[in-house]
Amino acid sequence: PETGSVGANGLVERDLNLVVALLAEQKLEALGHSVELTRRNDLHMPIRQRAAIANALSPRAFVSIHHNGGALRRSNDPGVETFHQVGSAESRRLAGLLFEEISAAFEDYWVPWVATVHRGASTRLKEPGLDAYGVLRYTPGVPAAISEAAYLSNPAEAQLLALPEVQENEAEALARAIDRFLTTDSPGSGFRPAFVDGVMTGTGTGKGCRDPDYGSPNELLVAYTAEEYAALVDAATRQGTTVRDLQVFGVHALDFLRRNNGDHVTPLSEDSVPDVRGSMVELTEWTPTERVALARVADTYRLSPAQAQKLGAVLMVFLANLES
Repeated sequence: PETGSVGANGLVERDLNLVVALLAEQKLEALGHSVELTRRNDLHMPIRQRAAIANALSPRAFVSIHHNGGALRRSNDPGVETFHQVGSAESRRLAGLLFEEISAAFEDYWVPWVATVHRGASTRLKEPGLDAYGVLRYTPGVPAAISEAAYLSNPAEAQLLALPEVQENEAEALARAIDRFLTTDSPGSGFRPAFVDGVMTGTGTGKGCRDPDYGSPNELLVAYTAEEYAALVDAATRQGTTVRDLQVFGVHALDFLRRNNGDHVTPLSEDSVPDVRGSMVELTEWTPTERVALARVADTYRLSPAQAQKLGAVLMVFLANLES
């Protein structure tokens, strides 16, 4: 079976997910709720099969329990992320309650947390209007949400997550959130705007955590606002090139600046991180060599590849405007 994230201490996400799910089941049953799990042992459960089980049971709530990987940015608060279905108010409420309870449970501990700009409850989109995660996309009639409780890729958080007491607390937080969803009108909190990440370039997307039909790993989808895209097309036209090549050249320019500064660059502030949402979607194919440069830039600036691609585009539009 796929491992998901793996901590420096050897803690494997798939094992941790199952332990927490089994504990959460006990706590929900103690509260009087009926619970079904999609797996009870270490076996591979395809996303479509999990969704089929949920659709067949038609539960009042469906929660997919996960633990994250990939963030580098230090945070004063736990980097909890939850995801809900696009256009579903009940799914959004469920995700907000999960974020609220899990965050509160982890705030009792102090470790050097990491987080991304997506900390909170949001919708990750494959393209505008379409959920990126299969367990959400394939269960449109069921209020469903995904929890990403903490970062196994951060050694300090991995050590914390290995403690039975912490696993119990996370399970209790999950049970409280689901119980509140089922028995109250609590709205939840921590909501953030939806964002487009078409080939799952951000955190929580290790091998095996994606749908198998997402297409070539050398294709990257970035969304622009209409104004941003018009500026990008205009810059490409004036340079006598294509939008695709201008974006790629922008990333190579950032890679050159990185090398020229001896890898000493100032990480972007949260307000400066490119927003990869918008109504205009650009699917760019990257060669293996270009992809290496993209990965270097993303790592240097602590961005997802989609954000790094858009940063390159912003740079080229800026330079084109200087010329004019």
